[in-house]
Amino acid sequence: MTGIIQPLTTEDQLAAYVQILANAYPVLKLNSTQDHQNLTHRLLALTAQDPTLSYWGLYGDDVLLGGMRLHDFTMNLGGTPLKAGGIGGVAVDLCHKKAKVCRTMVAFYLAHYRQKGVPLALLYPFNPEFYRRMGFGFGTRLYRYRIQPPHFPLGPKAHIRLYTLSDQEALLRCQALYQAQTHGLFAMTFFEQDRLLNNQEQRILVFAKDNEIRGYMVMRFALEGNALHYDLEIKRLVYLDPAVLQEFLAFLHTQSDQIRTVWINTQEEGFHHLLRDPRNGTEQLVALHQETATDHLGLMYRVLDFPLLFQHYPFGDQSGTFALQITDNFLTPAQIYWSFALDRGQLLPQPPKTPQVTISLDIADFSSLVLGAVDAVTLHRYGLLTLCDPGYLDRVQGLFSRVPRPQCMTEF
Repeated sequence: MTGIIQPLTTEDQLAAYVQILANAYPVLKLNSTQDHQNLTHRLLALTAQDPTLSYWGLYGDDVLLGGMRLHDFTMNLGGTPLKAGGIGGVAVDLCHKKAKVCRTMVAFYLAHYRQKGVPLALLYPFNPEFYRRMGFGFGTRLYRYRIQPPHFPLGPKAHIRLYTLSDQEALLRCQALYQAQTHGLFAMTFFEQDRLLNNQEQRILVFAKDNEIRGYMVMRFALEGNALHYDLEIKRLVYLDPAVLQEFLAFLHTQSDQIRTVWINTQEEGFHHLLRDPRNGTEQLVALHQETATDHLGLMYRVLDFPLLFQHYPFGDQSGTFALQITDNFLTPAQIYWSFALDRGQLLPQPPKTPQVTISLDIADFSSLVLGAVDAVTLHRYGLLTLCDPGYLDRVQGLFSRVPRPQCMTEF
C-alpha cells in the first residue's frame, strides 16, 4: 500500500476520520450529523488537553483511507518507569478493505516509536493472529467471573462510599500508588482520566479513611429483562491493602436484594480463592472440573529495541554471558543477534565475544517472555524457545523470572 501518513489536527481532518469510525464501528452509534460533530469536537478537545495523544491518517490521492490514535505511555516495568507506545482507534474506510491500509498504518506506528527511542509497543487486537504475524506477543488473560452476591465474604464496610468530585485528587493519588507497585500498569493520562471520571454509565465507589482514598471500584449496572433486578459489572478494582479489598467484597455481598449476579473482570489468577463458591452458574462440567470464569485475551506486546529495554530490565542477581537470536518477519532486519553480559543483574557495557548460551525464539514469544506473560520453561517445553545448550534452561528461566504477569486496566 502506497500513501502518505500525516497527523490529523484540523476539524475537517478529524471529521473525515469520524466518518470512517462510524462505518468501521457501528457500536459507537454515530448515526446522526450531530453525533459526528460532537465526536469531532471531543477529539479536538482531547488532543488539545492531552500531549500524550495524537491522531494520524493514511491518505491516497488526497483521500483519507484510514486513521488511528497513538498514545505515549509510561509503563511500570518491574518497578521502573518505561516508555511505551500504544495504538487504538484503528479504522479503515469500507471501500478500501483488503488493500493493506491497516498493515501500512501499523508499520508506521512501529517505526514512529522506534525512531523516538521507545522500546515497547502494545495494542488491543481485533484479530490476534493478524497482529501476531506482525510480531506482537500475547499478554495476560482477563477472567470474567459471574458470582451471586452471597458468595462474596461478609465483613465490615465502614469506609465505603460513593465517589464525589471533591475526591478526584485523592483518587488519582491512589491510582498512582497502585500503578507504582504493579508491573505492567500505565501512568494515567488525561485520556484515561477523562474516560474514568466522566462516564455517565458508571458508578465509582471509594474506600476513604483519614482523608485519603486507599482504593476504588468502578461498576456499571446491566439490565436484562426484569426492571427490578440487575446484574452489576465491576470494571476496575483497585486496592492498596487487603483490608480495602475485604470491604469492597463485603459491599458486593450485601447487594443481593437488587443484584442477581456480579460480573467481575480481573487479571488476578488467584481471585477464585476469595469466593465462597466461584462457580458461574452454567453448571458446565469438563473432565470433572466445574466452570468458574471465562478467560479472554487482550493486550499484546512487541519489543522494538532490545538494548534500550534491557537497560531498564530487572534481571535480579543473575550473572553470565548470553546471546539472543530473534526472528522478526515484519520489521528489518529479519534476524537479530544481540549478545550481552550481566554481573549480579547489572548490564555490562561490553558484549561478550563468546556467550555461554544462545537463546533463539520469535519476536512475538520473546516479547511475551520479557514482560512476564509466559516463562522460559514453558516456551522451551513447547519448542518455541531453543537453547544451544539445554543445560542452561534454569539460568535462562532466572533471567526473566523477576517480573510477574503484567497487569493492564487502561482501555485505549
